[in-house]
Amino acid sequence: MKYYNDIRFIPIFNFFEAIESQDLRYTLMLDDYSNLPNYDTEKLKESFENIIDQYTSSLSDKHNKPLEDKKTVISLTTDKNIVNYAIEILRYKYHAGIEVEHEYLENLLKDKGYPIHYNNAKEFHKELDRVSQNSKGIDYNIKRKLKEIELSKSDNKSNYMDSVTAIEESLGIKIDIYRDTMIRFISYRKRFENKIKKAA
Repeated sequence: MKYYNDIRFIPIFNFFEAIESQDLRYTLMLDDYSNLPNYDTEKLKESFENIIDQYTSSLSDKHNKPLEDKKTVISLTTDKNIVNYAIEILRYKYHAGIEVEHEYLENLLKDKGYPIHYNNAKEFHKELDRVSQNSKGIDYNIKRKLKEIELSKSDNKSNYMDSVTAIEESLGIKIDIYRDTMIRFISYRKRFENKIKKAA
């Protein structure tokens, strides 16, 4: 399945919906986004982080912080989902008749900072419980970042559609959020900001 991996190609809708919903499946190239398919979001994570980096490099510091916070939440949420997934599947490792790719999943946990050490089934399940407990720290970090985002929203209550509408009205243009790419949105936003500065 193809997905967007560059700011020059991702439509405005897909970019902001992925950020607002924290669902990276919006970066998949689909005809219909009303029913998103199951997909390994770990594959999308690095690509979308690169897109956000491209976008934030065009922003002022004032706009960067909330977007960086949202990027962190997306990254942490993806990590938490991967850890939970690995733990739940690994619980079947010692069940008769069920084959589990335990080496791959154990390496996945190790890569996320949760190595497990065991000599038998009992120790193995204790290790999984330990990792499950320790990974709750990710939940705390997600909640903390979400709180920061909420506080910044209370200072500036707007969403991307408000920005699109303001740009359209100010510049006298029509933006198609489903077809216009983020690189075009950046260009519109810069023109809009320059017009505001001149009017001030």
